[in-house]
Amino acid sequence: MSKVLIVIMVASAAIMVFGLVKQKQGMAWGKPLATLAAVIALVCALSHIVTSGGPSQKSVMKTQMRYVEVSTEKLGQYLAEKYPGKKALLIVSPMAKINQANADALTSGLKRGLDGKITIVAEVSPEPPKMPNMPAGPQGKSMPPGAEMMMMGPIEFWLTPEKFDAMLEPHLKNVDLVITTIGLPMEVGKLKFWQVKPQPPKMVIASGNISNLAEAIKAGYVAAAVTFNPKATYDNQKPPSNLDDAFSKRYLLVTPENVEQTVKEFPNLFMGMMPPGAR
Repeated sequence: MSKVLIVIMVASAAIMVFGLVKQKQGMAWGKPLATLAAVIALVCALSHIVTSGGPSQKSVMKTQMRYVEVSTEKLGQYLAEKYPGKKALLIVSPMAKINQANADALTSGLKRGLDGKITIVAEVSPEPPKMPNMPAGPQGKSMPPGAEMMMMGPIEFWLTPEKFDAMLEPHLKNVDLVITTIGLPMEVGKLKFWQVKPQPPKMVIASGNISNLAEAIKAGYVAAAVTFNPKATYDNQKPPSNLDDAFSKRYLLVTPENVEQTVKEFPNLFMGMMPPGAR
């Protein structure tokens, strides 16, 4: 296994433990954070299988990435039907080179679903924090590519409301939708974005934690959000050819129209009920 994957998996394990501890302390974001870390570790394991195995292992990764594409393709279709002719800002991960396949699947699926009916006017990423120069290893070797960025931890660890607002501010007057593939800052209620006048663009969560967004979705601040289906089936079978069937096998699309029913059916998805502007 490569040094990069080892660093990522060790960091993911630490983050998973941290998330579980915070969950026990009553933090609503603890469980989603632990789940995210577990998913990252799983992707790393699959990456190792692909790089060390034959065609059958590569097909496993191909299947998983196809499901990622399905998640955003379905979202894109919903948005294209609901908001045709609108303009969108797309937020992508600054850490894409850590997992390029996943980042590419998220964006390619979304664009396929939008089918040109919504214009993406720009793609932006938050500025990662400055990291100190890492000392060389015992044999004089520098850290492997990508390891330094992974040491920052998940984006949610360092993406502050201030960074997020600064990233969006130059574009807010020119777009109707903001589509994020990296989720939102943990302190989502502190975003100035929600107070933009006369009204902020609609927020769309293509990937990320939605545990405290039930009220924001209900009020229409968040137009749509993709999340994992608690009843999901995980296997190595190719996704069904029908997009709706493939999507529902692993994901939920939460919208203002169905959020109340979703809360009733899956209450653990929404461990907090923080509306925009909450402190």
